[in-house]
Amino acid sequence: MPVPSYHEHRFEAAEAVQFPCSDQETSTMHIRILCSCALILLPGVEIFAQAERKKARDRLPGKVASLDKNGDGVLSAAELPPGARKKILQEFDLNNDNALDALELRAYLLSKKGEKPAAKNVETGDGVTIRKDIEYANGKGYENGLGRLDLYLPRKAKNFPVLIFLHGGGLQAGDKSKLEQVGQRFALHGIAIVAPNYRLSPAVQYPAHIEDAARAFRWTRDNIASHGGDPARLFVAGGSSGGHLTMLLTLDESFLIKQGLKGSDIRGSIPISGLMDVTRTGPLRRGKVWENSGAVMKKASPLTWVRKDAPPLLILFADGETAERARQNREIYEALKKAGHPDVEMKVLADRTHNSIRPNLSNKSDPALLAMLAFIEKHVIQKPARR
Repeated sequence: MPVPSYHEHRFEAAEAVQFPCSDQETSTMHIRILCSCALILLPGVEIFAQAERKKARDRLPGKVASLDKNGDGVLSAAELPPGARKKILQEFDLNNDNALDALELRAYLLSKKGEKPAAKNVETGDGVTIRKDIEYANGKGYENGLGRLDLYLPRKAKNFPVLIFLHGGGLQAGDKSKLEQVGQRFALHGIAIVAPNYRLSPAVQYPAHIEDAARAFRWTRDNIASHGGDPARLFVAGGSSGGHLTMLLTLDESFLIKQGLKGSDIRGSIPISGLMDVTRTGPLRRGKVWENSGAVMKKASPLTWVRKDAPPLLILFADGETAERARQNREIYEALKKAGHPDVEMKVLADRTHNSIRPNLSNKSDPALLAMLAFIEKHVIQKPARR
């Protein structure tokens, strides 16, 4: 016989309270039953609550876990020291909920490593190895470097995690060279960047762009070990149209499957300001990229492929996005949560516009950079869930 849940017990006990007051004997019996249930249930409920509080506390970085007085897994403004409320909360509360969660706190701790504000160009010293224009695809359509990628590698390191970063440009423009400063910044933090070009519209249409993203992922999986990286710790990210491709590659496994891989080969995914439902784009862009076909656009929309067993996700977008783009990112976050995805986070970047996120990632104190580093660090350490 199934054991009733705590909520079922509570409902039954509440029903017992509603006894007829005219029957004193029955009333006394119900009171005794109710008290007995309380004595049996409350210790178990308290043990369960303590376990849940401990789990929540364990998710916080150890240096600050003791501040979490109510054990809910976040530090509210009231739990933070007065100085931290004014400085840390204002800068690192990326989702504007007046509290700092585990990811935001990791980002803050990463920022406290004594680094000075960044110059416009990243000063790498001898800490980064750059290898450019490596071929990952060839043939018709890949002229002018469209089948090539650049590597930004931590020097004097081995088995480092790798982030495949897809450039933006509306699937019609853009180039991997725009990621040079960002690539060097991540490499200084011990994370390799793979920056591929890919074919662009109107010369090609869907699914050429996402097929190239999958090909670049496959090349990385096959070859990054020879450059010092760990092929078992591959992350994917991208901004704008690169964010759209990142989410599509993460949710629609078919493109990786065609490359002999599977969706779980992605250790974690960071889509930045991508379109999640391309059926809402304008007619001119529809024709150039998706054949102006409703069926094609639905297939090309990440929102179509929401699933609970997708890799861990960190969704980033600016507070200065257009209303529609912000709406789409919130919508896919809510859809993933509703589907039961256990590890999806969303952060809104304060004082940023759609076009200012990527340039600021090269700044060593940038909150978006620090959130990405914290996310990668978490999932490098954390054993991937079986999917």
